Amino acid sequence: MSRVRKGLWGRDRLAASPLATLLVLLLLLISGGKEHTPRPQPDGGSLSGRVIVVDPGHGGNDRNRGDFGAEGVGPVPEKENALAIGLALKRELEALGARVVMTRESDRSPADDGPYRSDPLGQLKARVETARQVNADAFISVHNDWSDDPRQEGVASFHYSAASRRLAEAIQRGMAAATGAQDRGVHAEDFYVLRHTPGPAVLVETGFVSNRQEAYRLSDPAYRARVARGIAQGVAEVLGR
Repeated sequence: MSRVRKGLWGRDRLAASPLATLLVLLLLLISGGKEHTPRPQPDGGSLSGRVIVVDPGHGGNDRNRGDFGAEGVGPVPEKENALAIGLALKRELEALGARVVMTRESDRSPADDGPYRSDPLGQLKARVETARQVNADAFISVHNDWSDDPRQEGVASFHYSAASRRLAEAIQRGMAAATGAQDRGVHAEDFYVLRHTPGPAVLVETGFVSNRQEAYRLSDPAYRARVARGIAQGVAEVLGR
């Protein structure tokens, strides 16, 4: 508080004025002796004005179309985990000021009731088209991983273009730090939604539903929220204004 007092009155004037001393004591009592400082902003800054497409993988009830994704060894299949994490990510990004567009917000295929319904690649094309229509600043596709080896675990992020690599790296750092999960790194991959989506696009594997311990973690709302928070932190690091 001494620095503030000197700035207001000057040290000599304070010593010569009992009234000034009384005023300072009153201010200390009111403020508790603490200076007021601005509340720190989230890491990465504001996402105000940014449009982010969040794409929960799979969805729907047509097994032949890949709607289910991996069913896993835990209580919840991939498509439900992906949707829950996607909705949590929407809340995190909106709290940072972003406009968030979901490719699905329920257990349905993004291709349902659209021009791609009968297309074998309809699920994937509908997701890409959503990003095109809104001119997205970023596209984040959320999935769970699967391995025939039940010991495999951890989180990973994938990109196709060099322009998306920085975003993938930031998301991977945020996700690994927020969850404490094994960091499986960032990889270039030729996934349809990454190859065809314009602008930065990242696909995240948020854990293995083939690993019993990790599959149960992925069904926990608190753990899902941590995954979402880590992804959002990575997006803000790269796209924050």
